[in-house]
Amino acid sequence: MSVIRIDIDDHALAEALRTSSIRSESELVNLALRQYNERRRRDETRSQGAPHGHDRGADSP
Repeated sequence: MSVIRIDIDDHALAEALRTSSIRSESELVNLALRQYNERRRRDETRSQGAPHGHDRGADSP
């Protein structure tokens, strides 16, 4: 695992920690990165499976 120094929105971080069961800033950031990657892969898969010229949005089944 890499150790990096980044600037993070203090208010967004505090809210996410307050409203989740996660207690570690590192755990929260790692979860957010994993969720981002999963969503990107899912969206990529959906757009590849959509009929030509029809990009299905988030509301599509």
